[in-house]
Amino acid sequence: MAVKLKVNVDYHERYGLKLIIEDIDSSFTIGQLEIQRLAIINEIKQRGLVRKNASTHLPVVIQRLAVVSSGRAAGYKDFVKHLEENFYGYDIKVKLFEAAMQGQQVEPEILACLGSGGNAKVKYDAVAIIRGGGGRTDLAAFDNLPLAVRVARFPFPVLIGIGHEIDQSVLDLVAYQSLKTPTAVADFIIERNATFESTLDGLGVLLRDEVYERLHSEARKISDLAHGLNHAARSRIIMDVNKLDHALNMVRHSATHMISKHQQRIDFMETLLKAIDPDQVLSRGYTITSVDGQTITHAHELASGVTIQTTFIDGTVKSKVE
Repeated sequence: MAVKLKVNVDYHERYGLKLIIEDIDSSFTIGQLEIQRLAIINEIKQRGLVRKNASTHLPVVIQRLAVVSSGRAAGYKDFVKHLEENFYGYDIKVKLFEAAMQGQQVEPEILACLGSGGNAKVKYDAVAIIRGGGGRTDLAAFDNLPLAVRVARFPFPVLIGIGHEIDQSVLDLVAYQSLKTPTAVADFIIERNATFESTLDGLGVLLRDEVYERLHSEARKISDLAHGLNHAARSRIIMDVNKLDHALNMVRHSATHMISKHQQRIDFMETLLKAIDPDQVLSRGYTITSVDGQTITHAHELASGVTIQTTFIDGTVKSKVE
């Protein structure tokens, strides 16, 4: 860090030469830091790293969070308390990766934490780098090119919550999401989870309404089908009853006709049988000639001297053939 000091030179006979610092020109230091910062920003732009980490996937619900911070810092304690006391009661697991948040150890320690978090067996939903407020020179350690490159190319979403005064740090430009304070990061996580829950509630209402409407619609269809089926069944029954009545009438008519026809044949046969009855033949003057009970129908069957029996309507006589 380059500094500009106003000093008073003093000399003591016993202690020798000494410099007494009377004032520090902070604007000079900030100017030098800004020049470095602008050079780093230009470098990450040329490398195409601006908002590079935003291409990673952040789950709609954040449940496991890796936090890079100082465990003794008030900002970290406020962050954890804010998550634990969230209004919705979400259980968000936080794993602290301890690192310096000021001074020369910021770069190596945060890089080491990111290496540990990236290689951990537990896959975190996101990584949060948080630090409470501070002056411009206090936060200069986060305008760091190696850190910016690591964050930009980190495989998980990186959330930055560094208490800036006004300007963004270089890490803010490459991270998935940049927020002003640690508690703002906690609010972002809680609100993201709440948005998902609200979306689920909304989908639940839509699903319930859709199911109710579908059930109502299907009930109407079933009712219409039942009515149609009832009407069709009645129509079919009536039609089949009519067919049965017609068939019964046809059977009755056919049976009556058949019985009448057979009755006529029986009457005809009865008349015919009566016509050929021997008694009827004899009553008309005919006789029946027989020999020993054998009916004779031709004269040549008789020989001279044969006794024949002649049957009349009122009796029989015997005679001898000459």
